[in-house]
Parts: sequence; C-alpha cells; structure tokens
Amino acid sequence: MPTYTIDFMNISPDTVEVRMVDTTDVSGLVIPADAMQFEFMDEDLKYIEPSYFVTDEVDIGELPDLQARHQAAPLHFSANGVTKAALVSWSEEPGVVRKIIVPLLGFVAVVERQSGRTVWPV
Repeated sequence: MPTYTIDFMNISPDTVEVRMVDTTDVSGLVIPADAMQFEFMDEDLKYIEPSYFVTDEVDIGELPDLQARHQAAPLHFSANGVTKAALVSWSEEPGVVRKIIVPLLGFVAVVERQSGRTVWPV
C-alpha cells in the first residue's frame, strides 16, 4: 500500500505540520488550525496535484465579482486568463481573519475548514 506525505502550510508557505497517510482522499481530514494550504507528495516526495487551499468562508465566483465583494483581499497569484476564483479566509491567531483571492487554475482545489468538504472542484 502506498504512503503519502501531507505538507500543511501557512501563507508564507512555511510548513506547520507534516503527516504520513495511506490515501489522498481529503474527506474527514483533520486540518491544523494554523494551516491554510496543503499538498500531497508520493513516496519519492514528488508533488501530487491539486494544491489544496483551506477556507473558513466559502465564496466562489467570477474573479471581478469576488474582487468587488472582497476589496481588501489581494490576488494570491496571476489568474492567467482564468475567470473563476475563490475567496480563501483563515485565522492565524484568534480574532485576526486574513483573506486572499485564489484563481481556480487547474492545479487548485478548495476545502472548507469546518466540514472538510472539497468545494472546488465540485
């Protein structure tokens, strides 16, 4: 049976936790409170798509609409012509909520922190 490594990271991206698992299924995955993204690697430590972003607030839509609704949230990386995006929000410390807008490129997935449910792609 294969073994996978999950690298949970903060925005920097600094690793906040590394975990060994036997599946890349994220349903029921317990995500560290200070992680806002994670990715899986195979036994040779090669990256496995997608890159997961963890959000407290689910808001997915057209990029210009998201930017209008969340004007203080910076774009995390270039949209490269992609029009769909997701708000990613998290708290690094109690009472401090950070937000970014993530273009939904082919290597991006979004997971809701509270439910552990993948909200993109659906």
